[in-house]
Amino acid sequence: MGTRPRNDTGASSSRSLSGRLYALRNVNSRKNKIQDIIDALTSSGYTSLDDQARALGLPRATVWTIRQSKHKLGRLSDKTIERILANPDTPPVVLDAMQEYVLEKLGTSFDRGDPEKNK
Repeated sequence: MGTRPRNDTGASSSRSLSGRLYALRNVNSRKNKIQDIIDALTSSGYTSLDDQARALGLPRATVWTIRQSKHKLGRLSDKTIERILANPDTPPVVLDAMQEYVLEKLGTSFDRGDPEKNK
C-alpha cells in the first residue's frame, strides 16, 4: 500500500539526483563567495550594519539579509550587484570580492597575471 513502483534502470533517478547535487554545490559556492564579500567588508573596518550599508551603498535591510545569508535563491540580485559596484565608497577589497563573485556567477574565470587568457 502506498509504495511506488521501483525503477530498475536507475538512470533517470541518478541523473536527477546528480543534477540536484550539482545545483546544491553551485548554491553553496555562491554562498561562500557572498561570505567572502562580507568578510572583506569587515576586514576593511566596516563592522556595524550602518557602516556596511554606507560602504556598499545599500539599504540596511538589504545588508542585514546578505549578512544573515537569507538572500533569495542563495544569490545576490543583479540590481544589488550593480549598486555595490557603482557606489564610490565601496572599499577596493570588497570590489575584488565582488568581481570574483560576478565572474563565478557568470561561469568564467579571470587570470589577472595573463592578459592573453582573458580575451
